[in-house]
Amino acid sequence: MAALVGYALVLEYTVVGYVPATAVFFVAAARLLGDRPWREVILRDAVVALALSLVIYVAFTRFLDIQLPAGVLPL
Repeated sequence: MAALVGYALVLEYTVVGYVPATAVFFVAAARLLGDRPWREVILRDAVVALALSLVIYVAFTRFLDIQLPAGVLPL
């Protein structure tokens, strides 16, 4: 619950934007939910989190015409 509240605050009150904030949240959620040891899967978690964040961002902004915070990476 704390990670979700932190994610909402970062998304609302910073200029980071949706994609980086969501990618970091996905990696943090994987760690908190008991993914394998950090050294084994950090690259995989980061790649999956970034790809998933980008796919969700494009789906919402381009196909559903719902604006998400672009932040420092306007796509």
